[in-house]
Amino acid sequence: MLRSLGLKIFNKLFSRQAIRLQSTAKTPETIDFNEAELELKPNLSFTVFPRIQDVHANDLIGNDSFGKDKYYVQRSTTGNLPVYLDFKNGGSAVTELRKIHGNVVKLRDDLQEQLPHIPKENWKCILQSNKLVIKGDFTQEVKRVLQTTF
Repeated sequence: MLRSLGLKIFNKLFSRQAIRLQSTAKTPETIDFNEAELELKPNLSFTVFPRIQDVHANDLIGNDSFGKDKYYVQRSTTGNLPVYLDFKNGGSAVTELRKIHGNVVKLRDDLQEQLPHIPKENWKCILQSNKLVIKGDFTQEVKRVLQTTF
């Protein structure tokens, strides 16, 4: 008895009557064509995108000239330069310069000009993480040069 009562309530709650309405949209059979509607009008179409002939190479995304020979070093949220001293497995000191945006190789070349006492074989650019690594403890010298520039 309870089971049949529960089924009746369930059917009453979830059974809905479907009402079908006739569409008022015009179909090709119901459209009346006048001669005025059939006249050809000039193609005045509005598009969001420009024609391919009107697009120049300088307008494309990613074609900015910033990354070619320009760079900058983003400071941390506290305003410090991202120059860090790291010790590797053998205990050797390594100076890391992080948060470089732009051309890392150009930054390395400019720093090598400013710091000629550091041998060129100690410099290493890591392009995947935009990082510059220098073998040895040169954090103070690099910070001094970058503070005058950035």
